[in-house]
Order: sequence, then C-alpha cells, then structure tokens
Amino acid sequence: MKQARSILFPLAVFLLLLVSPTFLYADWAEQVEPAGESAPLDPALLASEISPLEGGATYPHPIISYAAPTQAEPAAVDTPTIDVWYGTTQNFGQRGTPQEWINILGAVGGPLPVTSLKYSLNGGPDKTLSIGGSVERERLYNTGDFNIELRFTDLNDGANTVIIKASDGTTQATKTVTVNYDAGNPWPLPYTTDWNSPPAESWMQPVDGKWQAVGGRLETVAPGYDRLVAIGDIAWGDYEVTVPVTVKSLNTAEWGPPSNGAGVGIMVHWRGHYDNQTGTQPLAGWRRFGGLAWYRWNPNGKAAFELLGNGGKDLIEPKSDKTITLNTPYIFKMSVQSSTLAGEPATYRFKFWEVGQPEPPEWYMTSSGNQGEPASGSVLLVAHQAMVSFGNVTVTPITTDTYTMTVQDPDNGHIVVTPNKAAYAYGERVELRAVGAVGYGLTNWTGDFSGTQNPIVFDITENVTVGGVFAPLAEDIRLNVTANAGGVVNVVPKKNKFGYGEVARLTPQPNPGYIFAGWAGDLTGGDNPAVVVMDRTKNIIANFVPANTASPVSDDFNACALNTNLWTFVNPLGVGTQRLNGTQLLLTVPANTSHNIWENGNLSVRVMQPTQNTDFEIIAKFESVVTQRYQMQGILVEQDANNFLRFEVHHDGNSVRLFAARFLNGDPKAVITGISLPNTPSHLRITRVGNLWSFAHSNDGANWTAGGSFTFALGVTKTGVFAANHGTPPARPAPQHTAIVDYFFNSAAPIVPEDGDPAGSYTITVQKQGEGAVTLNPAKATYTCNEIVTVTALPAAGWTFAGWGGDLTGTAPTQQLTVSKNHQITAVFTRGAGSFKIYLPSVRR
Repeated sequence: MKQARSILFPLAVFLLLLVSPTFLYADWAEQVEPAGESAPLDPALLASEISPLEGGATYPHPIISYAAPTQAEPAAVDTPTIDVWYGTTQNFGQRGTPQEWINILGAVGGPLPVTSLKYSLNGGPDKTLSIGGSVERERLYNTGDFNIELRFTDLNDGANTVIIKASDGTTQATKTVTVNYDAGNPWPLPYTTDWNSPPAESWMQPVDGKWQAVGGRLETVAPGYDRLVAIGDIAWGDYEVTVPVTVKSLNTAEWGPPSNGAGVGIMVHWRGHYDNQTGTQPLAGWRRFGGLAWYRWNPNGKAAFELLGNGGKDLIEPKSDKTITLNTPYIFKMSVQSSTLAGEPATYRFKFWEVGQPEPPEWYMTSSGNQGEPASGSVLLVAHQAMVSFGNVTVTPITTDTYTMTVQDPDNGHIVVTPNKAAYAYGERVELRAVGAVGYGLTNWTGDFSGTQNPIVFDITENVTVGGVFAPLAEDIRLNVTANAGGVVNVVPKKNKFGYGEVARLTPQPNPGYIFAGWAGDLTGGDNPAVVVMDRTKNIIANFVPANTASPVSDDFNACALNTNLWTFVNPLGVGTQRLNGTQLLLTVPANTSHNIWENGNLSVRVMQPTQNTDFEIIAKFESVVTQRYQMQGILVEQDANNFLRFEVHHDGNSVRLFAARFLNGDPKAVITGISLPNTPSHLRITRVGNLWSFAHSNDGANWTAGGSFTFALGVTKTGVFAANHGTPPARPAPQHTAIVDYFFNSAAPIVPEDGDPAGSYTITVQKQGEGAVTLNPAKATYTCNEIVTVTALPAAGWTFAGWGGDLTGTAPTQQLTVSKNHQITAVFTRGAGSFKIYLPSVRR
C-alpha cells in the first residue's frame, strides 16, 4: 500500500493543481522539491539580522517586561545531559511538509561545559552541532541550545534514528531519537489546528524555540530571537490565515542588536532557512519568503505594524496609527494572492481586530510583494523576543469563487458602490459612499460595517452586506476654503450648502511664481486636485509658497543636440541612447537588457541637471506610450546614487500603472502604487515643498488627477527624466522602449511659447570680412535638424580666403556644416599677395 500511495499521490496532486489557476504561475518541481533550489545570491537575502524598525510612533501603552521564572536547582549529575524538547519519538510528514527542514530541538548541560556536540542519522557519519552560548545569540538563543536540521529528502520513509552525542572532554552522554517520517502526504486545506488535542507538535512543526499547548492555546515557554512554528505545506499557494494572538510580555532586556526590538506576527510562503554563506549551524538565512505582517516594538520606545517582503524589507511604510496592548487578545488575519501574471509578485493583505469585536471588512495593510519571492510556502507563527499566546490557526484556500455586495437600501439616503457589479473577484477594490437625502446624514453603517467613516474603500474578499442609518442633520454642511497669499482654489461645485456625501473637487491655482504647498485644516497632504466627501462642515486651507524660478531649468528640447552645459546623459549599462530630433528628447533602452530601478540601483537611461535644494514643481510632457510589460518612463529627483525618488508610469502586462518609490541608503520602497490608468498620461507633475512630495498626471496638461502625496526627507542635487525597462529572460525578456520627452518645465519658469522657434526651420546667417562670396549647397531659406550643408568661400579678385569664424572653423574654403541650431558663420578674406602691375612715368628723348 505504501508503494501504491507513493505513486498515486503525486498523480492526484498533479491533477488537482492542473485545474487550479495557481498551477499556471508556479514551478511544480520547485514547489514539491525545494531541496533542489540553489542558495540565494541576492545581498538582501544573505543578511541574517532583523533590520531596525523605520519610523513608527511612541508606544502609548504600558510595556510588561518579561521576568524569567525562578528555576529549581538541577539535580546533581556526573555526565552531560541532553534534553530533547519534543521527546525521543517525533513524527513528521503525516500532514505534509511545511519546510525543507525537520528540526530536532533541545539543550545540553552538565557539571562541566559541553565541549563537543554531534549527531548521526541512520548510522551515518557524525556531524558537528553548534551549541548556544558559543555562537551569536540568534537561533541558538540560550546557553546549551541546539537545533538539528534534517533535510526531509535525506530521511527514510518510515523510522529514522538520530543519535546525539555530548561530551565535556571527560565523559560523554548519548541520546537516541526516533524520527518517524511519513512521506508524500499533502497538508490539507482548509485546515484548523486543535491545541486542545495534544501533542501540540502533531498540529504544527516547531522550527525554533520551546513551545507548549496550555488551555487550548500554543505558547512560548521562554522568549528569544525568533521563536518559530511552521504550519502547512510548501506547496500551498493562495490562502488566508487567521489566528488569535495575545502578547503577554516583551523581553526588553534583549532588545539590542541583532534582535533590534520585539515583534509578533504571521509569515506566509515560508520554505525554510537556507545557507546565507556565513557558515553557521543552524542555517542563518531567513529572508526568502513571501510576506511577514507583524507588530514591532523598537528599543527607542516606538512601535508600528510592518509588512515585510522577500529580502526582509518593508513593502510599504510602517503604520503606527493603530496599536495593540499587552494581555489583550486580538485576531490577526493575513492573505496571500498570486498575481494573474506569471512570475509577478503576489499581493499580501493584513488586518487585525480585538477579540469580541466584528471583523473589519477593510484590510489594514495591502501591498504587492517583491520580485524573486517564492511562489508558494507554508505559514509561520513568529514570536520575536516576546511571550505570546496563539489560539487555533485557521487556514482557508483562496479560490476562483466570486463575491457579492448586498446593499440594504436605507431610509433617507442611499449608498453608492463603485464599481457597481453583480459579482467581484477576490481582492477587487470597492468604494462605498453614503449619500443622504436633503437634510439627512449618516448616523452609522450597518451590516458588515460600523462607524461613520465615509467613504469606505476596501478589497473585497468575502460576501459583504452593507446598509446605513440616516437621521436629520443638526446643521447645514458647508465647505469653507481659504487660501494664503499666492493663489486661489477653484471649487466644483461652488455652492453654499452641500448634501451629506456629496463630492467636492478642489483645484489649487497658484499665482505666477508660486506653487501649491499642501492643505491644512480638515484636509491634509498635497493632492492636487483634491476630492472631498462632504460628511460634515469642513474648513480647509490651501497653502502656497514662492517657487524657485532659477532651478530646475526648463528645457523644451528645441534643438538638434542635448545641451550638455545643462544636462548630463547617464547610461549605466552602456547600451542606451539619447538624441534630439529638433523638438523632442528621445531616450532609448534596448530589448533584452534590464534597465530597472530597484535593489540593484538605478540602471535607467536618463538625463539629469543640477538642481537647488529648494521648493519646486516639475511638469514633464511625454509623447510616448507604454504598451508592454515593464516599459517605464518618468521623472527622477536625486540626492545621490543611493537616495532618490522615482516617479513614473509603467505597463504591468495588463494595464498602465502610476507608481512612485523612494530610495533610502539604497533601500527601495514603493510609496504610491496600485493606481491603474486607462491610458498613458502625457503629462506628469511632481511638487516638492519641504519634505512633502505630490504626484499628479494629466492627458492634456490642463485637467489634472492627483496620484497621491507622501513625506520624505531628501537633499536634492539633481532632477531629470528617464526611460527604463525590466524583464526576466528567457521567458520574459525586457522590452525595448523609447521615452519621447517633449519638455521638462519648472512650472514657475516655463518656456513660452514652447517650441516657439521650430527646429525644422533653422537658418544659416552668413557674414563676410573683406571681399568675396559664400555659397550654400543646398541654398534654402531654412534647414531641418541634422541637414548637411556644403559651404564654400569664393574670394574676390585680388583677395584670398583666410579662414572661418562663428560656427565654422579652419581655413579650408569648402566645409560641411551639420545643422543643429540657428547658425552664424563668418568668412574672412584678406587682400591677396599675387601679381602686381607697376606703372612708371614715360621719359621723352
């Protein structure tokens, strides 16, 4: 039967995945056999430390510091002791394979320090183990800890024998552990643990640390650097995981490096530790995963929620507008959903709520992952320097089912659903806006929503019911907009009173020499224009500041060659090109070579100009479109090679996307993402006022749509425009792309009229010194860009040609001039030194 099952199981799983959409986007061999994966080489994946929390806010609640319980005096022993935490008979594989490794965890001790610790598998050679206390305190956190890593492919299907040998130099102790491995089982989905049904390890696989099931919950026995539990299968693709979480205390005494604080959360698409080229045992590489959502505390008293991706870096800015308190139970929920494009990162979503409260339909954090992330993997419970209690873990698969939005029509108002559809795919973004009848406003949402936030924007991942209660308004809703000196605000519709839920559009209009500096009062940020939902009377202030008219310098590229006194052409890979055609700048990246701007730095083809570190607004007009996956064009603002901002439009294979990212010390992070556009906008605008950056796009340069705003400290030294591409050959090579830039304007000092002297009508003005003639071939009133004109100097009788001046040099009387602007040339003639006639007076004889 065992042999028959080993044959039928892979066939059954293959057929199951064949009808699943995720099969199209995953390498089957990679998912089932991770042991064949090569070790990561990306520097981000080789780091073993946990990066410090960026940002965050002061943690507003009391912190309970962990206090270790009093330990009883150990019994007197004469030889080393070997404590195998989960018993001398351990079972694996019965539910499936959550990671590449099976971990046998424990600790050694004795009257003398243990100087040698080894193990053998199934009578094989002894292998040396590291001992906690003699190495960095990471996975082997406490003195004497050990962690045996057994690759599941090295185990027999059935019973395996592990013999552990500990020596203090005088005496030796041994312990035999039977490892029962049941190969070829799929971990079922949906899946729910049952901590009330011991042993706890039958429901999960311990990876690091000592855990115990107490009162129907799984708890850490002692804190340390990453106490980890794996649940599920390395073949799991798209799923949601839900788990109750209670943080009891934090190990504040151990918050320095490499721990850098404490954290509790959920990791998805985990595949196991790997060799990060440090030579450590157990392996120290941990950054190969899909997503990690957790709450972090740092040693400086700040805290925030983080969403990390492959490489262990933030996918989005940490969020600190909400917190959790110790000894309060919460529900953590995280989902991973594969992209519809093969090879593209998945989308990760996270939400949390206090136990006893309704689940919020809105996800708290959402982001796409990082390139190169695993296509599948298990769930990892993470307790880092914290004493944590986890309830039963529930994992449900994400299917191709659709979801419905049921609107319960309220009295005295209605609910606008955008988009309004009969069915929604998992993860589709939906906006709900409550609109009151005349004189009525929303008291509270009903159904699956509560509170008064209006509108509500969320990603739908289940069937949703929504309604609302409307009541008479206590007062009229008014919009009061004021502007400081430097501009005005156009309000549409312009009216004295607004109905509840009505939308107003506010467009700042700076005076000449000013730029919009952001909103204050009941509206913040720098969106221009801003869309405001009128759910109450709002007082809004528009701020304007003087612009720097001197920098950056506007250029309409109305020439035949790049102005190298202003611009520097940057071509990192040496295969890109730039040229001017008389009215446009053309930046080209060839096919099959990635010119991406991400973790490998800025490989884009670009032109950059020196720029003062002041407030400014840049408008760039592009006359090219992005039509293929990862063609990119946009604006760069740079402090140096490792600190800069990238504003762009690109094509993701399905649609045009608006995107912005910041680079801090070489570390990239998306700050504006997820905005799909119907076409490639011709105009991009960025506004910088202090640390506030705003991004907008337009199809005509007159009617703008805000793309978002963010804060980022940057000492600006350069600005410019770029073309880029990206691909992963041979399956998805980088596409060729030419970014056609019509102009790059400082909005406070544009060129008027733009292209006012068309480059297709250049003139050649000829001046002469002395006597002679100059011919042009062809002889025309105007010339086009790069046209070649033969210029010939013809001296008059008695004169010689001495040389050229102006835009020609040399003494050759015939020269070729390549037209690149309005040219002036001067031909210099001097009196000749040829034959002379001498006249003498006649003498009569």
